[in-house]
Amino acid sequence: SHLVAGELGYSIGACYTSISGFYLVPSSGAVQCVATARVLARNGFRLWDLGMELDYKLQLGARCVPRKEFLHHLARARESR
Repeated sequence: SHLVAGELGYSIGACYTSISGFYLVPSSGAVQCVATARVLARNGFRLWDLGMELDYKLQLGARCVPRKEFLHHLARARESR
């Protein structure tokens, strides 16, 4: 077996922020995103900051929120966990 996709990010409280990801095999990046979401949920994370709005993120279920709502969720997530 060998590495085909990965994720780099950081967490503060119950918020995980993605910095960058990579994939080496087609579609493995989508699998990596879904796997990351499951690991975060299983470990009590309340917010996953994916950064910029991109089509592939929206196709996987991400949604954009207004800045005020994002800051509210961010403050709550940082205080949790």
